Amino acid sequence: MQEMIKKILEIDERARKLTDEADALKRKAEMSIEDQKHQLKKEYLDRARKKIESLRETETEFADKEHDRIREEQKKVLQSLSGMFSQNADKWVEEIVFQCLVLE
Repeated sequence: MQEMIKKILEIDERARKLTDEADALKRKAEMSIEDQKHQLKKEYLDRARKKIESLRETETEFADKEHDRIREEQKKVLQSLSGMFSQNADKWVEEIVFQCLVLE
């Protein structure tokens, strides 16, 4: 009888050890999952930051090119208007004076 009680106590002690080990493994796995979650979040944020920086550089380059294109277009329009003014200034002044005198 005493031998049986002793075996039951040994089995109970082994079961407790196994339960404790299982709990420790579970806690370790949960911590590992948290660590992995934080690591993945960090990696995603790092990739997103790099992508944002790349897009910023691309958009800045595009904006600079567009700015230069518009400046050149403005220069051409200004030259065209200056040419038209040089050719037609006297005629326009005469027309304005004529219109002012006729309307009075």
